[in-house]
Amino acid sequence: MTHLPFFLGGLYLGGIIVWAAMMRWAITRQGELIDKLQSSREDVARLKLLMKLNGYDEHSPKDRAGGGV
Repeated sequence: MTHLPFFLGGLYLGGIIVWAAMMRWAITRQGELIDKLQSSREDVARLKLLMKLNGYDEHSPKDRAGGGV
């Protein structure tokens, strides 16, 4: 019975360490996802600029339909 407090204390500290590791992983993962989202937004903006430079008008019914009438 004398070792029970040490055992419970070890479980408690182990749980804190595991929780901290999971939080660190989650924060890192969230940062990676934000970076990926930002780069995809930049890609979309770059694509829209290229399409505009090539004469594509996203508000024109002819261009939105995908073919010329």
